[in-house]
Amino acid sequence: MLKQVDLLHFLHNGEDLPLIFLEGRIPGILKQSQPKTISVQNLIIDNTGVSVSVSVSAQILALNEGNLDGWPISIDKFHISILNNQFLKGGFGGQLKISILKDSINYNATFFGKRRA
Repeated sequence: MLKQVDLLHFLHNGEDLPLIFLEGRIPGILKQSQPKTISVQNLIIDNTGVSVSVSVSAQILALNEGNLDGWPISIDKFHISILNNQFLKGGFGGQLKISILKDSINYNATFFGKRRA
């Protein structure tokens, strides 16, 4: 079910192309029953391909469900950006419980695509 949809137009090479911002909720995934919110921004489809930024800011994987070689791990956020059909960047973050530490620690991982000349 879409919570918010805004459709804007801009001028590009003499063509009126849509620039779309979406935010929606999907049913629970991965054993959780809570719906997840997905944000889609700057969705453009034109003759150069697809450009979009997608993010999820909700608990995707709970700390007590994730396992990284015996260490509990969560995934609390995820994002990806694509520009003209090319991976630009992406990443995820959450918490990690290391056995020698009393509390879990926060982590973030970001990946970048190839630089263009």
